Amino acid sequence: MSQTVEITTRNLRYETHRMRESAREARLLASIATLGIRQPLEGVDTPDGRFLRNGFKRLRCARQLSLGCVPYVSIADEEASGIMHLMCVERDHRLNLLEQAKFVVELLKIHGMSLAEVAETLSRSKSWVSMRQDLLKETSQDVEAILLRGDFPVSSWLYTLRPFMRMNSFPRVVSAASAAEMSPPAAAQSRLLRAGQPAEPERVGQESTLPQRPGATS
Repeated sequence: MSQTVEITTRNLRYETHRMRESAREARLLASIATLGIRQPLEGVDTPDGRFLRNGFKRLRCARQLSLGCVPYVSIADEEASGIMHLMCVERDHRLNLLEQAKFVVELLKIHGMSLAEVAETLSRSKSWVSMRQDLLKETSQDVEAILLRGDFPVSSWLYTLRPFMRMNSFPRVVSAASAAEMSPPAAAQSRLLRAGQPAEPERVGQESTLPQRPGATS
C-alpha cells in the first residue's frame, strides 16, 4: 500500500549500489516536473529506519524540484529480504551486472548468508552467485566509482577492457594520455585504465633509449 512520506526520512545507504545515469535522470526530471512522481519509491521499514532500495533517481529529482514528500511503498520489514525482493523482481531488467554484484556481496558479507542460500533464494545457480562475487573482488574501488557514475558503459568494461587489464597487457600509453585531449568515451576509458592498473614504478637514472641525431651530444 503506497503512502506519502517526507524525503528526509529515507536512509540512503544503498544509493552507492545503484547506477547514476545523467541522461535518463534529466528526462525523468522533466517528466516529474510536469506529471509528478507516478511510481512510488520502494524501501524497507526496519526498527533502525527506512532504507530506500529503488527510486534514487526519483528522489534526487524530487530534491531538485523542492518537493517535500514522495510516494513510497515498503517491500519488506528486513534488509536482506528487501534486497532479495528487489533482485527477484528486477532479475530480467534494470539491475545490471555490477549492481547485482553489489547486492550479492551485501547478502554474503553483511547479512551472513551462504552462497548456497543466496542462490536458492534468488532461484539462481551457485556459479551465478560466485561469478558476481568474484567480479566485485576483481574490480577496484576507483573503477567501480567510474562505472556507477555512468561515465563508461558497464558492458564495455566487462567484456572489452577488463579481460585485457586482467592479463596486464593493455598498452600503458593509453592510461598515460591526457583526458583533456580525448573525446568523452576515450577520456572515460583512460580513467578506467589508470584506476584498474597499479602505478608503474619510477625509473631513476635510466638513460633515454630514443635515437639521437647524428652529431648530437648528450
